[in-house]
Amino acid sequence: MRVVPCTVSGAGAVAVDSTWRIEGGAQFEPGVLTIATQPARASRELRPLSSALVLEPSPALQTPCAVIVRAPAGVDLRRAALCSDEGSGWEWMGTKPDGAGGLRGETRRLGRFALLEDIVAPRVVRVRRATARGWPVPYSRWALEARLSEGGSGIDGAATRFEIDGAAVPSEWDSEHATLRWRPRERPAPGSHRYVVLVADRAGNTARSSGSFVIN
Repeated sequence: MRVVPCTVSGAGAVAVDSTWRIEGGAQFEPGVLTIATQPARASRELRPLSSALVLEPSPALQTPCAVIVRAPAGVDLRRAALCSDEGSGWEWMGTKPDGAGGLRGETRRLGRFALLEDIVAPRVVRVRRATARGWPVPYSRWALEARLSEGGSGIDGAATRFEIDGAAVPSEWDSEHATLRWRPRERPAPGSHRYVVLVADRAGNTARSSGSFVIN
């Protein structure tokens, strides 16, 4: 473990080892910053491609801290990115090339960091029709909802949608309830309708599920 001043100069980088370096960022209060590396623990959906960098303590920073990792040679990084863990599990930070053969992410909080690969596509748990109950209103409350499961990089809401009878429809990703929702302005016409749920995560993994519903 190394101990360094908590304010790292933005003019240069502090090399931790051959894999990690940090630059920029300043804490609100004076103190010391401990830097350590340790094995990164895998989860069911995330596979480590690097060691874990641990920066403590972890208060908010006045300015973002850049965390830079050198990717292993020959490793496919198309579904990988820097991730951070402030104590509640890995969160996808995203990754950009730093121009010197490394991958760069920025954060305003310290904690644990690792280069992880998302190895499992999101899942469609169930699809159901929903009609909100309550006082009558002058518009349709009918909706088609898909409950999704994703424990890796997170759902990419912009790339996740319903298709109804072969056409894409406006779809709302409710991250709080892990639900994709289609709320048409009017209830669908009577008869049988086909749906497809197209799901993507932030690492580019995709999945689809199809079925039908009937409007009487």
